[in-house]
Amino acid sequence: MIPSLHTLFYLGASAMLLAMFWTVFTTPEPKPAAIADQTHGDQPQDNFITATVKSIASMPLEGLKLCVAHSFSWFGLACLFTFFSVYVPHHIFGAVGTEGKAYADGVQWASLCYAALNLVCFAFSAFIGKLCNATSKKAVHSFGLLCMAGAFLSMFFIHTPVQVMVAMGFVGIGWATTLSIPFALLSDHLPKGKEGVMMGTFNIFIAAPGVLSNLLVGQIVTAFGGNVAVAMIVGGIAMLLSMLLLQTVKER
Repeated sequence: MIPSLHTLFYLGASAMLLAMFWTVFTTPEPKPAAIADQTHGDQPQDNFITATVKSIASMPLEGLKLCVAHSFSWFGLACLFTFFSVYVPHHIFGAVGTEGKAYADGVQWASLCYAALNLVCFAFSAFIGKLCNATSKKAVHSFGLLCMAGAFLSMFFIHTPVQVMVAMGFVGIGWATTLSIPFALLSDHLPKGKEGVMMGTFNIFIAAPGVLSNLLVGQIVTAFGGNVAVAMIVGGIAMLLSMLLLQTVKER
């Protein structure tokens, strides 16, 4: 509907700004209680690296295990975000290069597949709370990770547009659980007064795996002759590892 890429990016930026300002001006924030000054004279403050290492070291054991499991989820998701829009034109539509109708149709279909992912995420999210109450948070998230792992691995073998859209629908289930349940699991193990610091530390295990994935997976794809479907296999294996590591986390 909107052929100009510049227009799309302006719309995206506008949506982000609108959401940010809406939150800033409409959401009340309680003032925190006064915190005593804990600095000791002229003692130097920790630098970024030291503070980060101390924050990770102070994470409860169950939180650390969850961080490691969650990092594999985001390693796999980075494979999807980086390569899916290339995977669909070349692997599904048979495009050669970046010119021609096959490539353009593939890119458009990839965007529709992302729409399917988000629609399923939107629908499934409404039931996550009830499912967690009926079973457990860990069980529901394990199911979501299995859905993503199966969808990623299937992408190496499927060759039709409808099949890849169905696969992305299953990814949407895992996307919904990944955006919510790990944070709920982590909050069960955080010491009082440390929630903000620990949640910030948890985000390290989202960002760092993405950087690592971006550095490594392209090299793996190149080693396999540029077959971008290999990136989906790597992502699927990462999701399976995430699900297995999640089983070691104790849930209250």
